[in-house]
Amino acid sequence: MTVVKRDQVQPFCDDDGAVIRELAAPSNSALQRLSVAEIIIKAGQGTSVHHHDEIEEIYHIVQGGGVMRLDGHPQQVGSGDTIIILPGTRHELQNTGRDDLLMIVICAPPFSVEDTFRD
Repeated sequence: MTVVKRDQVQPFCDDDGAVIRELAAPSNSALQRLSVAEIIIKAGQGTSVHHHDEIEEIYHIVQGGGVMRLDGHPQQVGSGDTIIILPGTRHELQNTGRDDLLMIVICAPPFSVEDTFRD
């Protein structure tokens, strides 16, 4: 069994300004088939439109809200919502609120920049 202490995971910023903590991944655990990250998107910011050829993703919104676009179709999302993103789906998430948007992201197979394509 492995217990990951959130505060012991070094956060980093991606190209869009999101703050990411990779909580469980092949790089820091015995996991091989998935990864789990905490992501914070600041108010007024968002992700770029992108897709993955192989990765399935689950976004679970813990706090805040915004607009999720899946293949160009917008939908309001907020605390408690779970978004399922299949491979090949163009997606982006914009924080339209006044506070940080906090979400947990699960990727299978594990997230990789090699399978992330900006659209």
